[in-house]
Amino acid sequence: MFCSKCGNQINEGARFCSQCGHAIAQPSDSISASGDKSYTLTITREKQLFAVNPAVKVMIDGRDKYQIANGSFVRIPISGGPHTVACSCGLRNKVLNIDVADDLSLDMKWNRITGSLEVK
Repeated sequence: MFCSKCGNQINEGARFCSQCGHAIAQPSDSISASGDKSYTLTITREKQLFAVNPAVKVMIDGRDKYQIANGSFVRIPISGGPHTVACSCGLRNKVLNIDVADDLSLDMKWNRITGSLEVK
């Protein structure tokens, strides 16, 4: 089991993350109330050396908010089907439309030449 805010591995049944203190939702089952299977979206931010490295904000479907620090990752529980993943930091934004049918991983980094945020 992993913290949905910082990605730290936590013990089963823990109510709070030992790393960041985030409250942990207790899963009742891997199947949601609507019958959809729950998957994991892992977003990994590449460690890059810059003078300033603010956290990148991630929103799923315009409501769930996460932050990813330089060189870290976050694991996000997500239902199957289409979703919008919006990543932003300052004036730079990247929006991806994904269709979740299995666990999914995205890699994020800054393009050193253009300064744009790349998510693959």
